[in-house]
Amino acid sequence: MARLLLLAFVALVAAHSATAAGGAPLARCAVSQLRVSVETQGLSTATWIGVTLRNRGRACTLAGSVSFSIRQDGRRAAVSGNPLSVPVRGVLAHRRTRLAKAAWNNWCRSRTGLRLVVRYEGVTVRKRFARLPVCIDRRRPSQLVPID
Repeated sequence: MARLLLLAFVALVAAHSATAAGGAPLARCAVSQLRVSVETQGLSTATWIGVTLRNRGRACTLAGSVSFSIRQDGRRAAVSGNPLSVPVRGVLAHRRTRLAKAAWNNWCRSRTGLRLVVRYEGVTVRKRFARLPVCIDRRRPSQLVPID
């Protein structure tokens, strides 16, 4: 019985959080109300990539995916999982943020000409990497993976 009440409560909270104060469903977030920013940093032997979506407008619903692409000299780099798509879902209140994260590891090739290209709903951000992943094992592929 307690479990059933808990499930009912969770469903009620989820339904309430996806609606505006007047009870109408929230609109999908418009690209014009979001600020998309990208940061990279070294994390142990890997490169951490974070994409922040900041809502500058009214509360809205995120329903897209962030695309991470590692490019070398203008072409897709030889990285398993590249490009990577990470879904971003849920209600985003005014002045709140959502973070999509990825990790890139085991880069054993040339370290020149590398760029990160991030896309969300028609917005494209290009960035140089602050740090590149360490080459751990030349026999294994480099990987781009989502971080939960």
